[in-house]
Amino acid sequence: MPIAQAAVNHLLHATAQIRLLPNPGGYGAAKDIPFVRVRGAAEGSSAGFADARYAVSGTMGPESQRIVALPLMSGGSGGDFTVLLYAADGAGRLRYAGKIDWGGGHIGVAVTFATIVVTEPIYGANDPNCCPSAYLVELYQVRNGKLTRVGSANVPKPG
Repeated sequence: MPIAQAAVNHLLHATAQIRLLPNPGGYGAAKDIPFVRVRGAAEGSSAGFADARYAVSGTMGPESQRIVALPLMSGGSGGDFTVLLYAADGAGRLRYAGKIDWGGGHIGVAVTFATIVVTEPIYGANDPNCCPSAYLVELYQVRNGKLTRVGSANVPKPG
């Protein structure tokens, strides 16, 4: 189910772990798309443009808990370096559950019935942005309102 930009902006304003910053440019003329940084994160990390067009949502677990994964767009060729995760509480309100950072950029995320699947490229010394040598696939769940990693595996590039 798509999420409207206004709903994402409202969610970010209500998230104590997030700091909204002035738009530094680098992402077109997207004035309604906020630039955010996760509080307490190192300078230059855990930040980006929160563009609702790239949000991924789904339901997880036997109670069909709603999950929203919001990639933070870097504005550069590295794409997403951080994904913010939100999970519905017992009353159905989305609450911040945690973040996933990946220094290599190009994070992919999907919400399945059992887990949140995050795919992160692993680049060799001579790999271009398009073609990593392998991928790190990490599996997460939301437990007691917090994001918890439940597994991971390195997967070689297909072919």
